[in-house]
Amino acid sequence: MRDRHVQCPICSAILKVPPGLSNCYVRCGTCTHRFRLPRRIAVTDDAIADWLYQVRPNQDEEQAEEIAADQEAVPADEEPVSGQTAVLPAISENIRLVHVDDKGATFEFSAHKLTEAAFRCAMPRRCIRCGRRSHLEAHIIVYGQMMQDSFSFETGHSENLSITGIDALRLSGTDLLDALPHVPGAPPPADMPMPYWLCEMCTGTGLISGQVQINEETGQGTCRLVIRNLKIAEEFLVAAGGGGTTEHAEFVRYIASRQQHPWESISEAVQHRIGAWYRPAKGEHFVGYVPDRDYPRSQDGLSGIVLSNYRMIYHTRMRQREAMVGDKIRLEAPETSGRIRLRVKTPTWELRRMTVDREGLEEFRRAIKAAKFNAVWY
Repeated sequence: MRDRHVQCPICSAILKVPPGLSNCYVRCGTCTHRFRLPRRIAVTDDAIADWLYQVRPNQDEEQAEEIAADQEAVPADEEPVSGQTAVLPAISENIRLVHVDDKGATFEFSAHKLTEAAFRCAMPRRCIRCGRRSHLEAHIIVYGQMMQDSFSFETGHSENLSITGIDALRLSGTDLLDALPHVPGAPPPADMPMPYWLCEMCTGTGLISGQVQINEETGQGTCRLVIRNLKIAEEFLVAAGGGGTTEHAEFVRYIASRQQHPWESISEAVQHRIGAWYRPAKGEHFVGYVPDRDYPRSQDGLSGIVLSNYRMIYHTRMRQREAMVGDKIRLEAPETSGRIRLRVKTPTWELRRMTVDREGLEEFRRAIKAAKFNAVWY
């Protein structure tokens, strides 16, 4: 049989894997991204050309997130060879989605799955609150005994479970799991570390909760996991082996019908800072916030642009300017030397440049469109 070719969902490299592999996890030999190996399909030269056209290294963030949701990274135990892939064992059992509502998604699975490194690394490497992919810290999920308040249990061990010293960008897979401490007081295998992620601006209390019930005689048990952020929960379900099922399809439809308010996607610290200089008038609704990347991320919320259904507010420590939704606005976003410079010209003031990242530019475009500003891009 010929070698199989697949495309890395992050760097778009065409990779070669041994023939016959299916239902396993691989790691890109070019960028080291780990992802689920798709089901075997016939790949022609035309199909590869379509991939290269549709998935570019500089693709929009929204497209990248959709791909990552379908093929979430799961770390490998062995080093990849350049241009090749490293193969992981498949996750052995499916996870069940037992309930979902606006308060979160509840999953159920065998406690034995906590012995699988691939499963314990299935939580998407994004902030579990705001979804940010950078400046992350690893935290450990606490599986308290059934009928026990796991939030209180986690609070009581917060000092031991806050993994601020670990470089989340460098450690992955078994290296990360080996560096994390075991959960004190939890029955095996619920004491084994299973990381989730928070950015430096968010706190995790109430965002994720685990429960476990172990039969002392047989050693068998059942776990339940509640994840409040539905988008993160859906990505976890796919990475944990529950993708492609009827439950998964229904979950995706539910998420689509419950669009998250833009204010909820911002960390609490940034919300508090924005609230110091943006006070909505009666009938005014927040639509989006774009941070000024001329300042460090630790200062998000102190400067940038807020957009509402009434106005656009540009704020720094030294000044604040506003434009109404009906004002004629000229917009530019040239990119030079890898930096995007947002330019805004209104009838009364002009912002000559504000550095934004690609995520911020997409948020700005979305908010301008959602609020129906009288704006033209040049």
